[in-house]
Amino acid sequence: QFRNTAWTLTHSVIYFDNPVGTGFSYTKSDTGYTRNETDVAR
Repeated sequence: QFRNTAWTLTHSVIYFDNPVGTGFSYTKSDTGYTRNETDVAR
């Protein structure tokens, strides 16, 4: 049996692409990409 309401009516989802260069995130400058875990943690 289907539910009467959808969870999407009361909740939201947000996705974080971290670090830059993964998923849909990007940068126009090479200096924007992380090169180690310390940069990712910032």
